[in-house]
Amino acid sequence: MGREAPVDPDVVDRTSWVLDNSFAEFLTVGTLGIKFMCMLGYTFYHGYKVFSKLPPDSAISYKFVNHFMACTGGGILVPIFINIVPIPLSSDLYPLAIASSFAVHYFFPIVRQVLSQSALFKSLVIVLYETTRAYVVVALTTAA
Repeated sequence: MGREAPVDPDVVDRTSWVLDNSFAEFLTVGTLGIKFMCMLGYTFYHGYKVFSKLPPDSAISYKFVNHFMACTGGGILVPIFINIVPIPLSSDLYPLAIASSFAVHYFFPIVRQVLSQSALFKSLVIVLYETTRAYVVVALTTAA
């Protein structure tokens, strides 16, 4: 009753593999490189949706503003409502990812066709897209 069981110092946590692997680091967006890669996938997929719907003879400024607004979406209003800095202003990487994605879509439209025809490439971009969306939702929920 008064004695405690002896603790073995050599006990190994058998569940540590859940968090100590590269897949978990990717899902939690653990490094800056992973975050930027996911942002590129997110902005690229938005660009795919925007550029597919716009007529090819649209002005470049119209395409850029549409692409920027599609990529930022609720990332501007929601943070303002919960009294934090909007997403495009909080990270310097986000406008860079938007501009890079826009440049790829504008100057290399063949990549957009590859995305529409390749199921493997589209799946990869959608995984990056959804990872970024989940990261932002968790970040904004934590901030609220």
